[in-house]
Amino acid sequence: MLEHKLFLGLALMPVVLTCVSCQSSSASETSGDSAPVPSVRVKLNPDDASPFNNGRFEGWGTALCWWANRLGYDESLTEQAAKLFFSEEGLGLDIGRYNVGGGDDPAHNHISRSDSKIPGYATGFDENGDLVYDWTVDQNQRAITLAALAANPAFYVEGFSNSPPWFMTVSGCSSGNSPAGKDNLRADQYGEFAKYIAQVTRHFKDEFGITFQSYSPINEPDTNYWEAYSNKQEGCHYDHGESESKILIATRQALNAAGLRDVLVAGMDESIIEQTRDNLSRLSEEAKAALGRIDTHTYGGSDRAGVKAKAIELGKDLWMSEVDGGGTEGSNPGDMGAGLWLANRILIDMNELRPSAWVLWNIIDFHKDSRFTAPDGSHPEAGVGLRQDAGIWGVGMADHDEKKIYLTQKYYVFGQFTRYIIPGDTIIGSSDKQILAAYNKESGAVKIVAVNVDANPKNYTFDLSNFSSVPQYAKAIRTRGAFDGGEHWKDVALIEVKDKQFSFTLLANSVTTFVIDGEKPEIPGYIAVAGPADTFVGETSAYIAQSSDGSPVAWLVSDKAIATISAAGILTPLKEGNVRVTARSEKFGLTDSVNVAVLDIRGLSKVEIAPEQITGSVPWNGQSNPNDCKRVVDGNLESFFDGLINGYVTLDLGGAYKIGALKYAPRPGFEYRVTGSFYGSADGIDWEAIYTVSSTPASKALTAVYSRDFAEGVAEKTYRYIKYATNGEGDSRNCNIAEIEVWQRK
Repeated sequence: MLEHKLFLGLALMPVVLTCVSCQSSSASETSGDSAPVPSVRVKLNPDDASPFNNGRFEGWGTALCWWANRLGYDESLTEQAAKLFFSEEGLGLDIGRYNVGGGDDPAHNHISRSDSKIPGYATGFDENGDLVYDWTVDQNQRAITLAALAANPAFYVEGFSNSPPWFMTVSGCSSGNSPAGKDNLRADQYGEFAKYIAQVTRHFKDEFGITFQSYSPINEPDTNYWEAYSNKQEGCHYDHGESESKILIATRQALNAAGLRDVLVAGMDESIIEQTRDNLSRLSEEAKAALGRIDTHTYGGSDRAGVKAKAIELGKDLWMSEVDGGGTEGSNPGDMGAGLWLANRILIDMNELRPSAWVLWNIIDFHKDSRFTAPDGSHPEAGVGLRQDAGIWGVGMADHDEKKIYLTQKYYVFGQFTRYIIPGDTIIGSSDKQILAAYNKESGAVKIVAVNVDANPKNYTFDLSNFSSVPQYAKAIRTRGAFDGGEHWKDVALIEVKDKQFSFTLLANSVTTFVIDGEKPEIPGYIAVAGPADTFVGETSAYIAQSSDGSPVAWLVSDKAIATISAAGILTPLKEGNVRVTARSEKFGLTDSVNVAVLDIRGLSKVEIAPEQITGSVPWNGQSNPNDCKRVVDGNLESFFDGLINGYVTLDLGGAYKIGALKYAPRPGFEYRVTGSFYGSADGIDWEAIYTVSSTPASKALTAVYSRDFAEGVAEKTYRYIKYATNGEGDSRNCNIAEIEVWQRK
């Protein structure tokens, strides 16, 4: 399948991501009509160091709920999780946030997720007013935690609570109050809830061998998200100021009384960055003293610098303690989209907040289980599948039928950070926000993670002149391309550092980590080619060859009648067809190739379609919604049709045309919902499939497919009507699409 990317109607060649690549580029200079590969110079600044935890990074982590509660029942899944997420051969995560459940009223059955119903240890009060415990519950989360500690003995465990036990709440429900914006911990139960936290912490240490080094008693408290009898999870609102202060103080006092003075009280785990900034100022002085470390989520807001400044003002350590999302980024990124979204989230948090730890929410948030039954009797996980090129919360899927964890490229992108920037390193500044830099004061090692979300390569030069001394070699490790056949933590180059600087070409939609630590590791000899998978008569395209030995390459094409290529890797298409572009290392004779499709689309013209020629299904929230089907021809890539499940859009072309190309753009932020098919009809009654979308399209861009990619026999037919209709699973069946263009051919 051939998909050509267009930004705002301007052609931009996508880059093939299925080949391996290595060190220096021999095609960084171009000629003719093709622009040179852009160059970026980045200067690292070790004086601009993280101010938190004495400048020492504490590590990367994940919350243990809800996924540990879901996976820990099975020995095989537990072993896989420990190896993949906590061992040195996997992500090597250093931190886990253990959710001590409040537990809901046993008579309730309203939480619909298979993983978020966390049991509580306390079952009520006895006749003397003391808490009664059932220590047999929550074995699953404990099993994962113990396996993590076995895989990484230095594993840091933080306890946290989403809600107090249900019998301490105003509503009698651990999902929240009604209304949701009101405190749900009863005014007379602050001390009892804090005692519950302290007694669980003590029991975990003495009986389970799990030490909570810190404890956060509240989670996203200043919100109206937590409502009684919701289908989500446990949650509890606390008013900023007095209520938040009261529970922080009570927790500190209860931990002290239990002989746990070494357990930090963390908080407030607000969901919005500005809430963290503002609510810290609203705490009482006693609460500020009780707060041992600031934990913040970064789901919303932008003033990371303000939170950083507030933490410095208070003299507190700072963690980014929870975030994730299902977004994608990159330029026609394929399987890399979700990973590039995660990489950019890490970059903005780490560069602007400078926290001493960064913690992902559920490392596994996606489950397939044909046996799970929801409260309504349905089996929502029976038909679940993992789509590699879509956005995803977490980094993979747990298949409970097969007892196997399936991963995505997002997992490997996360590892580009977690495996190389380690506890004891210091996060430092640089002149480019698309990289994260760190160094180790003891060893002198420098680590750099560089992200390229563009469709084209970039030449980067890293300036290390601010360091007093620099090791001689930089090792490059990269993740890019498709999950099957792409690169996963691939050793791609050994680069000599000369005059305290080195250069490297970052390939399209890639994440590359550089480790400069004084060692000269062996790098296997190989060569790789990167460049457009399709090109057009009348244009030229640049191809990059990277080789581990850095030697020059010779360029070849399989058919000079279709295209020619210059010594600098510039391809000139001559006529429509397929050609193979090959680079050969002159020093070692290594070769790599990429298949290129040449199209001649000079005869195509756009069919002009007015809004009154558009009909479709009803938008979400009825006819009052302005985001109706006519938005798909307004020329605005940010407006969209907000359709429902099994929705559709029909375009009346006003006449019969042979279709040469279809172009479409997704609703921004919901790119994964473009899962449907295009259909053609001569009369608007009988329809036949023209083309089915098979990968998540780029955001705020037109993706084009041409007649050669249509269903067999379609290209020579004429159609008056074109229809787009969804056919995905779950909410990807919602017909959300921003723009549709139809192009005719002669």
